[in-house]
Amino acid sequence: MTTDYRDLVTRMRLATHRFRPYMARFVYAMPMHPVLNHPELPTLGVDRHGRCYFNPEFLHQATPEQGAYLLLHLCYHVVLRHCHVMQQLIVSA
Repeated sequence: MTTDYRDLVTRMRLATHRFRPYMARFVYAMPMHPVLNHPELPTLGVDRHGRCYFNPEFLHQATPEQGAYLLLHLCYHVVLRHCHVMQQLIVSA
């Protein structure tokens, strides 16, 4: 990889401020965890605690602007409590 993933994530985080400055604080606070060669994580995801897990090879294919939207998307999952909604749906089924 030509660019270290930490530099790439930093550029993506900075780009979020241009698109959604009010969400940038969430993106900056989200812990980022690289995951290599895991068949169940080809791209990126977030857990209910707001930790982001990502495949560095996938992120290297995205521009900083595309990555910013991906990170914002993950933050919205946490902010909108999608994992809690899913738990309620599973329990009530």
